[in-house]
Amino acid sequence: MGEGRAWRNNSRPMVTRRLLPLVSKLEDVAVPVLQMTHQRETGTPLIIRVAAEEWVPHIAVTEDANGKITISGPMANLLNALAKSLNFQYVLVRPPDGAWGIPSPSGDWNGMIGMVKRNEADLALGPFGLTYSRSRVVDFSSPILIDYYRILVKRPTSEPDPWGFLRPFRYSHAITYISPRDSARMAVCLWLFVVLIVSRVFGSSLTSLLAVRNVPIKYDYLRQVIDDPKMQLIFEKATALVEHMSKVESGIYKELADVGKVGRSHFLASSKLYDAAYTDVRRKQYALLVEDVTCRKVYSDDFTRGGTCDFYIGKEKYWPLIFCMIGKKGYPLMKAINEKIGRMTAHDLYFKWLGYELPNATACLRATTRVTVDEAYNLKGLWGIFVTFAGGIVLSCVALLCEILVAGVPK
Repeated sequence: MGEGRAWRNNSRPMVTRRLLPLVSKLEDVAVPVLQMTHQRETGTPLIIRVAAEEWVPHIAVTEDANGKITISGPMANLLNALAKSLNFQYVLVRPPDGAWGIPSPSGDWNGMIGMVKRNEADLALGPFGLTYSRSRVVDFSSPILIDYYRILVKRPTSEPDPWGFLRPFRYSHAITYISPRDSARMAVCLWLFVVLIVSRVFGSSLTSLLAVRNVPIKYDYLRQVIDDPKMQLIFEKATALVEHMSKVESGIYKELADVGKVGRSHFLASSKLYDAAYTDVRRKQYALLVEDVTCRKVYSDDFTRGGTCDFYIGKEKYWPLIFCMIGKKGYPLMKAINEKIGRMTAHDLYFKWLGYELPNATACLRATTRVTVDEAYNLKGLWGIFVTFAGGIVLSCVALLCEILVAGVPK
């Protein structure tokens, strides 16, 4: 029976598990007829064509000057395990456009899905999000993981607030009412007492507010990034989400698609997303809308390199997808591949490999939103006080001038 498995401590997505033994007798897994026929006729292992494109942390792809392609990462480990257990060899090919694949208005598919559909590749690693439109042109393997989309932005920093001295006035202070019948001495004493208390409360509140600043979190939900006209959005091109956005007619995803009409959307190949996080997202007002695992990879590497938490992942999880490998429609090797993937995911092998790529994925998940400031006061943070003081002097002078003018008018 199947059951959903969630990442512990919110550190990994869910995966469909099938409680099957990790190893079995040779006769328990039927070798496809294609492989048997090929080995009998040629005496060599079956060689299949596998399409692959970079998507860290799942797979890293490198290509040398001679066009030789090498891969590493969890999906590479998965492919090597399948090749060893099913006794096949493979050659790697890359999609010319670096995309996963969506259909054009004419019905043609681009990316790796298009390569498999056109018989330019037998398998494609991906992993690919399972959708109905894709399942009509390629076969999906057993599920490898379930992941969600998240919002990755630059973690906001605390900036001096020149009007911070007004914050203590948010708290109500009791003011004593002095009756006109009280003596002048008592009224003065009570008034001085009240002024002393108010000034002390104001001074202590102002000191604490200036010393400890709250870091504002503005982008937890899709609605917030859509409504901010200054925020630029980065998507991976030719994904299931992009395909849905091109077809939907209402709702939040329609609004997300409309953002592109005003020049705020940018679509990059999966191999460019990781670099975009460290350039556009970190230095500018950009939001990266990608899967949770990709966000955690950026988190992990950022902390590993410099011990900092410069990025923030929004609270909202949206657009969940089941991720799998794909093969040609009716490809006979898929049945054996599904059996092997089912056993490996049941024993968490894929997440073990994925964990090697994310050693510090949880280091910044609970980074504080309060910052203790240890710096000298300067005009950058206190010019509001002097502006208020100057404004008061100007108003006082205007009031005095008005009194002089009014007093000088003959009755």
